[in-house]
Amino acid sequence: TVASSNSTLNLTAGVSDSSTILTITPKTGFTGTVTFSCSSPSGLVTCSFSPATVAGSGTTTVTILPSVGMAAGTAAVTVQASSGGATPQTTTINLNITANTQSFTLTPASTTLNVTAGSTQTLGITVIPGPGFSSPLTFTCGGLPAGATCSLLPNYGTTLLQTTLTVLTMPFTAPGTYPMTLTGTTGGPNAVTATTSVSLTIAASNQSFSLTMNPANMSVTAGTTATSTVTVTPQNGFNSPLTFTCAVAPAGPNCSVTPAIPTVQSSVTVSVTTTSGIAKREPPSGRGTRILYAALLPGLLGIFLTAGSRKRSIRSLRVLGILAVLGAASLGINACSNNSTTPSPGTQKQAYTVTVNATTGGTNPIKASTTLTLNVQ
Repeated sequence: TVASSNSTLNLTAGVSDSSTILTITPKTGFTGTVTFSCSSPSGLVTCSFSPATVAGSGTTTVTILPSVGMAAGTAAVTVQASSGGATPQTTTINLNITANTQSFTLTPASTTLNVTAGSTQTLGITVIPGPGFSSPLTFTCGGLPAGATCSLLPNYGTTLLQTTLTVLTMPFTAPGTYPMTLTGTTGGPNAVTATTSVSLTIAASNQSFSLTMNPANMSVTAGTTATSTVTVTPQNGFNSPLTFTCAVAPAGPNCSVTPAIPTVQSSVTVSVTTTSGIAKREPPSGRGTRILYAALLPGLLGIFLTAGSRKRSIRSLRVLGILAVLGAASLGINACSNNSTTPSPGTQKQAYTVTVNATTGGTNPIKASTTLTLNVQ
């Protein structure tokens, strides 16, 4: 069995109590090892046990900690003692909770923080607890522009007195002064929270990059594709992601960049596709009709000349029938060839300028471009 020295405790939210002793009494020669756990309907009460296990019989001290965010009122915690396949034994401790009026403050090492876009800066934040305050805290920060992030580490702890603010900016982060808000909270339905502000000044980045086209001048035959390599050269530590696009002037050829968003900023390939022209094909007008006439006229003439001879006329009619069939076939062929082909001039033979652009994006993007001269012959 398990018995508690206290059936009811008066506690303040956020303040632990270690006055409860649990006594394990074995039955019928029990000598197993007992482990302990606790639970509460709200989930806002935690327990720890010292020692964590008891062999056979003995006692352990249970420390009960209601969350600092718990509202005033009553609660209950159930303590369970378990050992292997034996039936778990439980005992319940009732809690009368008083709301926590404790507090804490956040004090930054400086109320200003200066950083150059594309770099990282840190600042120490001290937690000053009020009387008796010892609750876990979670930290957040906000108020930064696009392209900047912040974090506070360590971000959680029961006896946390110091945390470090880290601000990370991208090269394209817009310069300016921004009010940052730092918040620490205990969490829970009745959370204790404190905030402080830091003025963040971001200076313009000196980072940049350049693009080089190789080859920068090419000649191709219409109907073929030209490819060239674009190399990225970072300057002053530039290492931000880039997005590539391309355009051709005057319009005609089509261009593409692969990969358009490279994972490694070393080089990309630009491809320019040209097309060959298609001439219009006209059908031979009236040809089938002329073949028909050419086939039928001799037959008709033969019938006329052999008139009066019955046998000759029959042979002539047979010849005329064969010629008529051939003529009709030629007309069908002519009809099938009546569909003319739509002409296409293809890519004009001239010089084109292919421009490749790269940008970091963002509200203050860093950009660069390079060109390829393409002569289509």
